[in-house]
Parts: sequence; structure tokens; C-alpha cells
Amino acid sequence: MNETGEAKPYPMDFDAMEKGDVISVAELERITGLKSGTSAYDFAVLKLRGLIQCEQQARGRYVVIASHKGTLRILLDKEATTYLDTTRRHLCGRLGRAHRQLTAVDTAGFSQDELVDHTHNVIRSASLISHMIAARHDAKKLINHGGVQLPFSHESFIKKIADLSDRNKE
Repeated sequence: MNETGEAKPYPMDFDAMEKGDVISVAELERITGLKSGTSAYDFAVLKLRGLIQCEQQARGRYVVIASHKGTLRILLDKEATTYLDTTRRHLCGRLGRAHRQLTAVDTAGFSQDELVDHTHNVIRSASLISHMIAARHDAKKLINHGGVQLPFSHESFIKKIADLSDRNKE
């Protein structure tokens, strides 16, 4: 880390990085100048992870980087699929819990403006969950009824889901 708290990008060779590479704890300690096992180290590694992803994206390479026991690993495509699906499931669960907690808030002491803000938050949360459920249902329908032949392009799959969603709204 430098004096402003930013991760030092050098001497990292972003061009030489490949999927499957692991950046060890020792290497990360050298880059950040911090000892592993501290919150400062964890935050510096998180910042470095973001920097690596940005640098890879700027080079036209889209990578998924996982943190594990103080190291960073640029995941292989097969690993990234599993990792991102697990992340999606965790986020959906967190969204559901947050919505349940939001609807359980006691609004008795709220002013009119606070009540309006709270109601808007509940509606936005419910809308997001509703759209996620509808999208999951649409995707299952496409897959179960032969609407998608593999291999398919990501764009064609998204278009088919959008078309099906539009038909369901009518």
C-alpha cells in the first residue's frame, strides 16, 4: 500500500495473468506491505482484487477472482460458473431476508414522509423479488419445453426470456 491507502499495482504483470493463476499470501503481503490475518490486509486484498479485475477487463479479458484463505485465484471458466451460481444463490437469500425484515419494521412512530419512503422501499424490494421469480420461472419454462437448444448464445437466451416475459404481461 502507498501513503494514500491505494494498492500498488506494480510489480504485477497484468498481461501475464491467466485463468487458473493463484496469488499467494506471501506475494500479496509483499504487494500490499501488510501482514495477512489483519482487517487492513483483507481490505487491501479486496481492493487489489478489484484492480486486477479492472485491468483484465481493460485488456478484453473477463475474469472471476475468488479470495480464499488470504490468497487470490483467477478462476477457470468451469470454476467461475459454480462460484457465480453460489454467489447468486447467497444474494437471493440475502435479498429475501432483507425484504422480510423490511416488512417487519414497526412504522407506528414514522412521520408521513418516513412512512412514504418506507412504503416505496417495500414496493421496490417486492418488485425486484417478483421479477426474479418470474425470470426464474421463464427460464425453467424455456429449458423444460425445448425452447433452448444447446449450445445457445447468451444473447439469444436473454432475448427468449424477454419475449416470454412480454407475452406473460399481456
